[in-house]
Amino acid sequence: MLPGFEKTIVAETFLDTKGDTFRTCRRGVSDTDKPWVGYWWIWPAPVVVPPWHAPGTWAELRQTGARLKVDVDGFIRWLARRAAGEKAVIVLIGYEIPSLWNGPTTEVHWQAIMPPTVPRKIKPMNGFRDNDRGRSERLRRDIFAGNTKLSYLKTSNWHPDRLQARGRFSATLRDRPIAIIGAGALGSAVAELLVRGGADDILIIDHDLLEIGNLVRHTLTGGDLGKNKAARVAARLHAAAPMAKVSAFEKQLPQGEALRTVLERFDVVIDCTGEDEVLRRLAGAWWSMPRLFLSASMGFAAHRLFLFEARGCSFPVDGFLAEVAPWIEGERSDWSAAGETLEGAGCWSPLFPARSDDVWLAAVATVKHLERSMDGEPQVGLTVLEQLGGPGVGFQFAEGEGT
Repeated sequence: MLPGFEKTIVAETFLDTKGDTFRTCRRGVSDTDKPWVGYWWIWPAPVVVPPWHAPGTWAELRQTGARLKVDVDGFIRWLARRAAGEKAVIVLIGYEIPSLWNGPTTEVHWQAIMPPTVPRKIKPMNGFRDNDRGRSERLRRDIFAGNTKLSYLKTSNWHPDRLQARGRFSATLRDRPIAIIGAGALGSAVAELLVRGGADDILIIDHDLLEIGNLVRHTLTGGDLGKNKAARVAARLHAAAPMAKVSAFEKQLPQGEALRTVLERFDVVIDCTGEDEVLRRLAGAWWSMPRLFLSASMGFAAHRLFLFEARGCSFPVDGFLAEVAPWIEGERSDWSAAGETLEGAGCWSPLFPARSDDVWLAAVATVKHLERSMDGEPQVGLTVLEQLGGPGVGFQFAEGEGT
């Protein structure tokens, strides 16, 4: 169970009256072994008491049903036959609604209610025989009496179309399974942007543990110290996007056949480690189906962002090293002027100087680059972005070596 959702019930499967699956939703929140059982009830129009309010009692629901030609007491009898003796039964009342006013209907709005508990043996109403009519009158006049208030439950639509209505990536990016290698400062920020933008199938790979020095620019917090970065980033993103599939590979990136197996089903592979060895391992594996590779690494103080895109059955590490080589000398000069030694093209040095806002700026640029590529503007090869007017201002295309 995700933190914050302990008292949340998710409708995962809709069955018809025969018990056959009518619709399934992605399981994303509850891991309980004893699922709740509820009943869904479609109405032909919004369940509203004119002019505007929702029914407050069973009498008002019956009146609304009579107006819309819905047999409320018939449903109550149907429910009683199936839910007698069960406690805490949930009923979802639904009706179709449009996305825009006066437009065509596009989705079903659900409202959950908790009906009164129906005893396993229903006694007939006083003055009636012990038969179907006597028991029906007990339901109508007593258990579901007109003055009994409807017990509404807070209901929210968790469908991605609704959760992401305020902004998300195009379907070409959202629907692609993505593997992110490296859950450090840059990788965790890229993963967060992708998941919050609607990417719903992500694997995060990292064997490192979160250390105190990481907190200055990492998306994780003190409560995650000493824990695996990939696992904790995945947990954070699952909490932010509960219907997304976010998983973690908590081991060092394997080689050869083992690496091919880990990444087999992913259409997009993003490397955020800044380590040449990772790229060599990606070059050493071969996939039968081509995929998009994107290597993202930051230069000194995140003044530059190096984005190398390739499409194929393996990563072209020789091409990457050849294109990035002219830029490395400039990077060495920047590191030397600061009294540091450049150990690689990326940001994996524990003393790598860059503020959190610079890292997020690089993450945003990385995701924007990926989005353009997925939407039909591939930028194969090396792209170097450079901050305008110094760190923290913004990126522009760099001019010079390797442009």
